[in-house]
Amino acid sequence: MMKYKFIQLVGSLFMILTLSACVTTGGAPQGQVAMLDTSERSHLDNTLNMTDLMALAEKLTEKMLVSNAVAEWGEKRPRLIVADLINETDDDNIPEEMIYDRIKGIILESGVARIMNKNSKADYILRGVLSSTQAGNNQGDHVREFRVTLTLSSFEGEDFGNWDGRINLAKSGGRPLF
Repeated sequence: MMKYKFIQLVGSLFMILTLSACVTTGGAPQGQVAMLDTSERSHLDNTLNMTDLMALAEKLTEKMLVSNAVAEWGEKRPRLIVADLINETDDDNIPEEMIYDRIKGIILESGVARIMNKNSKADYILRGVLSSTQAGNNQGDHVREFRVTLTLSSFEGEDFGNWDGRINLAKSGGRPLF
């Protein structure tokens, strides 16, 4: 018991010292980086963070699972193909397969549909697209938005649902953005 309290005390002191070392003395923020949405995770530049992208994919998949379109399935458990994620960004280093696997895994865990192979007969198809836009100015400020869109449709082309989410990143060229 005493050893446990000692470990707690040492851990608490370590956290206090670590967090106090992160305090700035004013001026520009470290790395000249600012988030557009303070509820998002912090970044050192305006490149995409895999943790953020995976969290966004999870959030969108959960939104899909609680939607009216999926609720109408009831106990049917229709056959669903999860199509490969299409990367329309200028970043070829994004591992689309990891995002695809996470979306597919969440759907499998939910049990609402039977996941089929891409060449199988299915009732629905879920398509995903990752895109990005970027804007900047003469002072070196850059704003980059990443967007993931999931679309649930039939093979006849009827859309049943569309869910999208964004990650906004900003980097200042020399002065604080905010």
